[in-house]
Amino acid sequence: MISDDIVQTAATFPLIVIRRRTWRLLNQELRRRGGGIRESGAFLLGRSPTDDRHHNPPTVTHVAYYDDLDAHCLTGGISLSGNAFDQLWRRCEQDRLTVIADIHTHPGTRVDQSRIDSINPMMALPGHIALILSNYAAGPTVPASVGAHIYRGAHTWHRIPPDERDQAIRLVGIDLPGFRATGTYLRSRARRRPQQESHR
Repeated sequence: MISDDIVQTAATFPLIVIRRRTWRLLNQELRRRGGGIRESGAFLLGRSPTDDRHHNPPTVTHVAYYDDLDAHCLTGGISLSGNAFDQLWRRCEQDRLTVIADIHTHPGTRVDQSRIDSINPMMALPGHIALILSNYAAGPTVPASVGAHIYRGAHTWHRIPPDERDQAIRLVGIDLPGFRATGTYLRSRARRRPQQESHR
């Protein structure tokens, strides 16, 4: 069973932390891979979380898309082969990562788990986090619109209530779509601006 402290404090600290740019690109990739007609998904990877989740919630650093692990898994639903998990474990071992959560898309606006989702967790480990995006990732992708579920074990789940979803995922950093949002770029823009304005 999942520990009581995780369930009770799920609304007071984020389940995962992810950079805004990574989140945006993740949503774009899920939308592209599903093509608006089928579900797509990914494992969210990062360093092993510490026991102190309140001050050090797990941070997503890498993404492993289901269809990169198994090219034939997107069948309308999602069916991952055993070989896909072998590849996932090898990658985690090689890069010293762990699976923080999984995420997949649903048709329509519903972000609750389907019966298939609930009885077939991607990771059947208490405390594993499953996220769901609506409309094949074509709609709003703010944290408040994402279904968040914590596996308890024995095919039971703790569902994060809708009014607490925005606290389940913490987006960090800045994101400038269309630009390489690097410190060098921002500093160079800041240096040029006064000179450019003086010639007006």
